[in-house]
Amino acid sequence: MAFGDADVGAKVRFARANDEGGVNGRKIDYIGSRDDGTEPGRTADQARAIVEKDQVFVASPVTVMNGNYNDAFCNAGLPFFGWGNNTGFCGNALGFSINGCQAPKPGQQRTVDTGGSVGVAPLLPAGAAKTVGVVGVDNEAAKQGLTTVSQGFQSAGFKVVYNKSPIPVSGLTDATPVINAILKSDGGRAPSVIFMVAAVGDSTKVASALKAAGYKGVIMTPIYDPRLSGVKELDDTYALLQWAPGFATNVPAVATMAKDFQKYAPGAPLSLTAVAGYLSAEFTVDALTKTGPNLTVSSFLKTLNGGGYTYYRPGLVAESRWPLNHVTSVPCATIAHLKDGKWSAPPLVCGVVTKAG
Repeated sequence: MAFGDADVGAKVRFARANDEGGVNGRKIDYIGSRDDGTEPGRTADQARAIVEKDQVFVASPVTVMNGNYNDAFCNAGLPFFGWGNNTGFCGNALGFSINGCQAPKPGQQRTVDTGGSVGVAPLLPAGAAKTVGVVGVDNEAAKQGLTTVSQGFQSAGFKVVYNKSPIPVSGLTDATPVINAILKSDGGRAPSVIFMVAAVGDSTKVASALKAAGYKGVIMTPIYDPRLSGVKELDDTYALLQWAPGFATNVPAVATMAKDFQKYAPGAPLSLTAVAGYLSAEFTVDALTKTGPNLTVSSFLKTLNGGGYTYYRPGLVAESRWPLNHVTSVPCATIAHLKDGKWSAPPLVCGVVTKAG
């Protein structure tokens, strides 16, 4: 499973909630995840199974590549929580993403944030052009990601000189044509930043090929994982995160999370997707707690969408505001750097949310 670690993260947070007596006297019965195999048709099938067979009160975490679950959940009035990197979290009153609406469907209101790109600018050497090339996989989720990333960079004053999805879904066999196009995309010159919206294997191949070609600019992906620390091809690359990485235990909320993993899933890595699952469950527990003992779907959604509800863990995940973030993103991020086998990252940086042009 591409997001398999999310299931571990959710189990960890729900386990702590149950050990603390449950939520308003009720224990959480977390039945685990269903694997969609990153196949759109299977995503829809598994969503219908969650509604019709599992008959859950809430779906959490939802961490998938596409929004094909949306019809099943919305037709059933099923609230869902997760990582909003797909279209399903935008433009409806049932989806609650820890980072807000990141990938609206065509025709829906689109907003962009400058949180990530604000953190990229200081990485450039003095006098370097603020140019970026964005490259991705040839699927819906990656293309949405390219649009979101590109508009964020543009809002922060960068010029996007390459924005294409040439990487096959089946995987990249030869990176040469891709990097040749990118390295000449700025009028025959290479962009100062290259951002990849791709899986680990493809990102590693492209990064390796860029270095072999002598590229000296900033190489970025949206992938953070402590298990990648020994991958030499990714050394001196950067990962964009929308929440603090698990090693930042000087932050109290991160330290609590790390202790939870040590207790309930010892040895499990605090990867990007594991933390996404944990935060999705944390968000769910918070909303259930604030709803109180008289719990129904209506009362639950009234708590979340009635105005004034926020979810926030200082230093770990930035504040989302509801119902606002059904249509806007949370404009905060940090950039983790892998160097000499070690990850480091500054605190979260927040930009601004603007309407897309």
